[in-house]
Amino acid sequence: LVIEVWSMYATKSVGTCIHMLQKVLKLSAAKIAAYLFGPVLVAVMFVLLERQLTGFLIFQLFIEGFVIWQLAIGLVLYRFIPHKRQIFLFVFNMTIGILYRLTTNVQQIFVYLDTGKFSFFETPLWVIPVHLYATVGVVYCFYLNARWIQNAEQELAISSSETTVKTFFGLLIFPVGLWSIQPRLNKIAEKMALGGKSHGLNSLKNS
Repeated sequence: LVIEVWSMYATKSVGTCIHMLQKVLKLSAAKIAAYLFGPVLVAVMFVLLERQLTGFLIFQLFIEGFVIWQLAIGLVLYRFIPHKRQIFLFVFNMTIGILYRLTTNVQQIFVYLDTGKFSFFETPLWVIPVHLYATVGVVYCFYLNARWIQNAEQELAISSSETTVKTFFGLLIFPVGLWSIQPRLNKIAEKMALGGKSHGLNSLKNS
C-alpha cells in the first residue's frame, strides 16, 4: 500500500513538473531573454557599486534560468525518442553539472566571506577532471536536446530546414541560438497542447 501511494504521488509530481516545464517552451524568445539577462544587468550594477557578493548571487539567476530552459527541452521532448539510456544520461549529466556548479558557488561564497575576494576554485588538481566531465556531460545534453527537437518536429509534422548539427550549435552558442530555437519550441508546444502526439504532454499527465 505504501509503495502504491508513493507511486501515485511520484507520478502526479512528475506530471505537474512536466506541465510546468512545457510552459517554458511556450514562452517567446524575448521573454526568455528578459528573464535571463535581467539578472545579469542587475548583477553588473551591483559589481560596479562594489557589491561583488550580491552581484555574484544575483548572477546565479541567469545560470538557473538557462538550466531550466535546457531541462524543459529535454524532459518534455525526450518522449519522442523513448530511449531509457539517453534520458538516464541526460538526467545524470545535468545533475552532475548542477551539483558541480552548486559546489563551486558555495566554495566561492565562503572564500569571499573569509578573504573579501573570490578564488579560482579549479586550482586543485582533483577538480580538473570533475570540471572537464561536467562540461563534456552538459555539452552532450545539448546534443540530446538537439536530437529531440528534430524528432519532435518530424513526429508532429512541423516543417523546418534546420539540421540536428545546426540545432546543437544553436543551443551551444547561447544566446544567439535562442532566437531561432525558441520559436521552433513554441510550435512544438502548441502542437503538443492540441494533442498532436499520442505520447506527448497530454498523455504524460496520465502516464
